[in-house]
Amino acid sequence: MNILLISLLLIFAREPRIRSINYSSGKVEAIHIKPGLVSKIRFPCKISEVLTPKTKSYHVEISKKFQNELNFSFLDSAIKPLNLIVTCKSKREVVLDLIPSRVNHTDITLINKYNRYSNTKNIISSSSKKSHTDIPKKLIKRSTK
Repeated sequence: MNILLISLLLIFAREPRIRSINYSSGKVEAIHIKPGLVSKIRFPCKISEVLTPKTKSYHVEISKKFQNELNFSFLDSAIKPLNLIVTCKSKREVVLDLIPSRVNHTDITLINKYNRYSNTKNIISSSSKKSHTDIPKKLIKRSTK
């Protein structure tokens, strides 16, 4: 009975193969990819730089035909999740977590728009539990005009 219930949950928990998101700078989107399959991420801007960890277990490239598309695939099934930091020519940055999965795979992710200010009050650095609103006033430079 438990095996049947788990199987049903896995079937209904799958992500759509083509996904559309509205990206917010205060949120990191996770994209599930099956090793050996290709995934495409389309941005609302032209890509100028892609920052990834130094490992040889994946392939990533900016599309030769479209400068706003990124092609990605995991080469090894034992790969760990990794993150991508994509910088657009307009200086906007998008952070994505790419997660290898045996069950879920997203072929195409469409990032429709970029909402820069929607979640800025909730940003907390990973090394500190203080938000940007907790900065002591004496450390903030004031103009002397």
